Amino acid sequence: MFERVRVDAYTTPHYFLTPVSDTLTTALKMYLDNPNISEEELRDFFTSSGFTPEEILIPIEFFMEEDVEPNEDIINELAELVEEAENIPRGSYRLYLYDNYIDIRSALGHKDNTLTYGIPDRIKKE
Repeated sequence: MFERVRVDAYTTPHYFLTPVSDTLTTALKMYLDNPNISEEELRDFFTSSGFTPEEILIPIEFFMEEDVEPNEDIINELAELVEEAENIPRGSYRLYLYDNYIDIRSALGHKDNTLTYGIPDRIKKE
């Protein structure tokens, strides 16, 4: 049954990771094959692979309070926090700020009023 499942992303309730290189697909498969893999083993793998921030896209989705439109000042503040953050994973970040509506059928919040930050130039963290 699971032989047809492809390793190509990792998700949490707050963000999802999209590997855009063989290096990251390999690392994700290593983790899924052995969830107890040590941080040191993964760090060694990434160090030896020459991994760059452009190889992983880390979209982060934020939602406004009920009945409040997304606000340009808020997404800029969030972007500044990500740009200044020192202890977040290496990668390329893109931010999305939605209103509070989520379509029950698709579980998506994207509408015409969605604001984005990092298109076309993502926030790169080394």
